[in-house]
Amino acid sequence: QFEIRADEMRTIDIIGVGTLTKVKRFDRFLEIVEDIKQTFPALRVTLVGDGAEMGRLREIIRRKNLDSTVVLSGLLKRSEVLELMRKSKILLHTSESEGMGYVFLEAAASGCCIASTPVGIAMQEEFSFVSSENEKLILQICVWLSEKQKFQKREVFAIEKTVSEYLVLYDRLTL
Repeated sequence: QFEIRADEMRTIDIIGVGTLTKVKRFDRFLEIVEDIKQTFPALRVTLVGDGAEMGRLREIIRRKNLDSTVVLSGLLKRSEVLELMRKSKILLHTSESEGMGYVFLEAAASGCCIASTPVGIAMQEEFSFVSSENEKLILQICVWLSEKQKFQKREVFAIEKTVSEYLVLYDRLTL
């Protein structure tokens, strides 16, 4: 259990987390960041992960003049990733495909707003926005950043509830 820090402790505006592969579309992530930076020149972004796309993403960052905006952290321990999420305002998830997507649960539990493509368990709700269109993702992120949103921990799937649901299903199967 951790304590959510005050808004001023959220020093990262946008975080991206995942294996740096083509399917995660971090090139698209950087396109969105580039557009948002036009409105928010002091934008602070961290991209967490490692993989085959690292070199290409470094080149895109250099070409788009995002060197002072985007930090590539590389591969980190899970505890370090969660700490960065607690320091972040928004998780931007641009993947083309996703399974369950625990990153959404971790971001919500850390108090991040979530802007995502429609994959995994990404869902539209008060602090989560889902769209396949860059322009709509950009607009929502800009709204969150300009509103000085209160970022707070949200209840996600509690393990007790999950276990309880599984027990109900198990009981039905054994009858």
